[in-house]
Amino acid sequence: MINAFSVFLLRQFFAQIPDELYEASLIDGCGHFRFLRQIVLPLSKAPIMSVVIFNTIWAWNQLQWPLMVTSTARWRPITVGLSSFISEAAALTQLIMAGSVITTIPILVLYFFTQQQFTEGISTTGLKG
Repeated sequence: MINAFSVFLLRQFFAQIPDELYEASLIDGCGHFRFLRQIVLPLSKAPIMSVVIFNTIWAWNQLQWPLMVTSTARWRPITVGLSSFISEAAALTQLIMAGSVITTIPILVLYFFTQQQFTEGISTTGLKG
C-alpha cells in the first residue's frame, strides 16, 4: 500500500508543519509521541485520507496483476469482472454503462464518507497570526 506518491505527499505535508508547534509542545511538557498523537495527527487528517483514497482507487483499478496471480475468479477484483463482461456484452452499451456505474459506487461511497475530513483539513490551522 505504500508507493512513491504517498511518501512524497505526506513528506511534503509534514515538512510544512511549523517548528514553533513542536517548540510550544516541548514547553508545555509534551514528548515526541504525544506531539505526534495530539498535534500532528489531527492536523494531517486530510493528507492521510488523501493517501487512503488514492491507494484504494489504485488497488480497486488493478487489472493485470490480479489476472497474473490469481487462478480462480473468486479472488479477482470487480474490475476484472467488468473487463470480461465488456468482452461478452460488446454490443449492449446500456449494460456496459450499468456495470461501470456499479463498479464506481464503492469509490463514491468512500469519498462521501471522507469528504468531511478534507474540508476540516483545509480549515484547520495550528497557529494564530
